[in-house]
Amino acid sequence: MKTKTLQEQYNLIKEGKGNKEIFLKEAKLQFPHLIRNAADFNETTTILKQRSVISRSEEHTSELQSPYVISYA
Repeated sequence: MKTKTLQEQYNLIKEGKGNKEIFLKEAKLQFPHLIRNAADFNETTTILKQRSVISRSEEHTSELQSPYVISYA
């Protein structure tokens, strides 16, 4: 089974399919210098967004969801 990146896990959580506890555990393991042990999901995601480790799922996929194609000739 392939391990999902923090961004992939975050996107799944926003879709209602992910697990916040697993996300927190992975974030704390990968970034112990940024995420304190007592940090909750909201604090963790705020820190990771500020450090550009993750982005909001809407920002991450907005290009794919756009119904318009802009072409410059």
